[in-house]
Amino acid sequence: MYSHQITYFPAIGKGPELRPILEERVRQRQSEGVRASLTTVVYGGEAPAFRANMSFEDLAALQVFRDRIAGAPLAATPSLMRHAVRPELYEILLPATQAGFTPRYIQRLEITPQMGKAAAVRELVTERARMRNSEGTPAAVSVAVTSQGPAPFVLALIFDSLSGIEKFRARNQADKSFETYVAKISAVTTGTSSSILEVLIPFQPR
Repeated sequence: MYSHQITYFPAIGKGPELRPILEERVRQRQSEGVRASLTTVVYGGEAPAFRANMSFEDLAALQVFRDRIAGAPLAATPSLMRHAVRPELYEILLPATQAGFTPRYIQRLEITPQMGKAAAVRELVTERARMRNSEGTPAAVSVAVTSQGPAPFVLALIFDSLSGIEKFRARNQADKSFETYVAKISAVTTGTSSSILEVLIPFQPR
């Protein structure tokens, strides 16, 4: 599976104007049968930003979508943004389990492997995500298809509230296995960046 993501960076004070335009476009994609969602970065280096995310079973399906929208106007006018949109493509290595709640927030961890350590990072992050899924915290793992340098992995943890993130952090602090995981992942990565996204329009149920 693949995730086609477009990040929009609103100009100062233009977020309230940009949001309904993007919401309308994402709902249009959903009505066309495309699995699509819209989030906004509320905490993290890119904030404020909106991210439209579309999921495809394979690259052939993405090609069909790209051919269909070729020449279509942008969802937002440049006057509403502080710089150009950023399209990205990720391969979904492990999809999240179906949440038993309406997703409200996503903690997104971008983990960059050291040169030659991508396989080790993939194994560690995927194993950790499987454990989180089994515990009831939906978690997905993806990897950037294109990048400058080693392709970063993304671990996305899904919550129903900010307090859910707080409880999750408290559990980690008391979890010895988490300390072991951090030590192992730190030995094979160059760094991790974290952000928190609010879900404005969730993906349709599978």
